[in-house]
Amino acid sequence: MSKQEPTAIAPLGRVWIAPAVLAQIVERSTLSVPGVAAMCSRHPRFDRLRGRALGDHQPPSGVHVRVADDTVNAEIAIVARAEANIFELGRHIQREVGEALEHMVGMAVGEINVYVDDVRASA
Repeated sequence: MSKQEPTAIAPLGRVWIAPAVLAQIVERSTLSVPGVAAMCSRHPRFDRLRGRALGDHQPPSGVHVRVADDTVNAEIAIVARAEANIFELGRHIQREVGEALEHMVGMAVGEINVYVDDVRASA
């Protein structure tokens, strides 16, 4: 069972959102951005982050999320399409992911770091 992060304290109690749910929101938002060919299945930086912060609570993927002080931070590793402007693609991903997290979860968004790990030619 994965550790869950509290996201709000209400008069009725707490609302808990599992980190895996946050990661799904990040991944789906990222994949919706034109120019993203795929998520990376692993990224060396994430292995270090998981070992230090989360142990085995998140499966290997191109997304790493952490919550601190009710603020969501995300690390995203992608494969870009060759025709994409990579810098603009990264900025577009940051905007889309930030808006999705704010809208769907209602939490503050901190850093959204995008790592372009590879480039793939369109078929």
